[in-house]
Amino acid sequence: MDDAERLELVRHLLRERDDDPPARLAAVLVLLFGQQVTRLAVLRLSALAVDDDGRVTLALSSTPAALA
Repeated sequence: MDDAERLELVRHLLRERDDDPPARLAAVLVLLFGQQVTRLAVLRLSALAVDDDGRVTLALSSTPAALA
C-alpha cells in the first residue's frame, strides 16, 4: 500500500460514521502511526490529553503526538 492509498483509506475512515468508532480509531492509528494492534489494545485513556488551548495529544511513546 503506498502513501496515497493509505491516506485515502484514512479519509474514508474519518468520514464514515456508521462503523464502530473504536475500531475506526484503531485503524487510523495503525495507518498513520504504524501502531501494532496489541499496543492499542492496552492503550489507556490517560495517554490522551487536552490542554487549556484545546490542543489534543496522544502519547503512543514517550513523546506525545499532536492530533489537533
